[in-house]
Amino acid sequence: MKHYNRISVIVATCNQEETIGRTLDSILRQKCHCPFEIVIGEDGSNDNTLAVCEQYRERHPDMVRILANKHNKGFVRNYFDRLRACQGKYIADCAGDDFWIDDTKLEQEALILERDANVGIVHTDWLRYDEKTGKMQSPSNSS
Repeated sequence: MKHYNRISVIVATCNQEETIGRTLDSILRQKCHCPFEIVIGEDGSNDNTLAVCEQYRERHPDMVRILANKHNKGFVRNYFDRLRACQGKYIADCAGDDFWIDDTKLEQEALILERDANVGIVHTDWLRYDEKTGKMQSPSNSS
């Protein structure tokens, strides 16, 4: 059943136990006037990614849904299966090794879409994060 006041956030993940918590935390920090759900597509990881995701579902059962594959389907099939499972009017995504740095990202995007029916897609710029140094840089400044 579609919820036309909700945003669905797809998180496709596989073997990302080191980064998936940071990803989910960045989504859960969002300040948005409409509710949102997180639809995790866990694609048959052979590490503890699924266990980490299950901990988030236990803490946020009203927001987090996990659709876990027993065997790896590959990114495209996993993503489109999760896309079909989304219940929101709007859909956002955040890969399991990415994270959002702006706690109003969903709010800003939803407001743009609500203000103008002719807008069909909204996107943001991105920064590259260096895990070793903890620094972010514009892709144009990356090597």
